[in-house]
Amino acid sequence: MNSRMILFHQIDESDGSLVYMETLKDIPIEIKRTFYIFSTPEGATRANHANKTTDFVMISLNGCCKITTDDGKEKHVFTLNDPKSGIHVPKMTWIKAFDFSLDCILLIFANEIYDKKKYIDNYDDFMKECKLLT
Repeated sequence: MNSRMILFHQIDESDGSLVYMETLKDIPIEIKRTFYIFSTPEGATRANHANKTTDFVMISLNGCCKITTDDGKEKHVFTLNDPKSGIHVPKMTWIKAFDFSLDCILLIFANEIYDKKKYIDNYDDFMKECKLLT
């Protein structure tokens, strides 16, 4: 499984804290799209898809949520609850976001612009694609 946690740089000063990250250094992708998810109702899940060509980096700026990643062979569950860490999710990885706190703000960076045709929204179809790649 290639999904992995990333720790970012934090600077703490008397007037607050700052976290910084640089594309292709701390963030292992070139960022071409940014979006965020918030006000997710209790019990809701988000994502439930894979992308054929896009990598993502996911960071909970506030609150917490869990992310399951699945590459067709291994599944891992990550807890995002710290704005100085995130996860890198490579292409062809099934993503399920769940267990959102009401105050969660989930920031996502992508290395490609949005293209609906590149998404796989059915888990069985995803598993078939994974088998074709091996």
